[in-house]
Amino acid sequence: MAIAYYNRGFARYGLKDYQGAIEDFRQAANLYQEQGNIEDYQDALNRLQELEN
Repeated sequence: MAIAYYNRGFARYGLKDYQGAIEDFRQAANLYQEQGNIEDYQDALNRLQELEN
């Protein structure tokens, strides 16, 4: 499920829906963290940082 949010985050970013992308990357990060998937969790956090700056 996390990958779906992650991919939708990219789609929303491409559509310039930056707030939607932030929400999706945040949800993906939360799910990755719950799954113990640290590598993808960190990647999602990096995407969030890029959008929030």
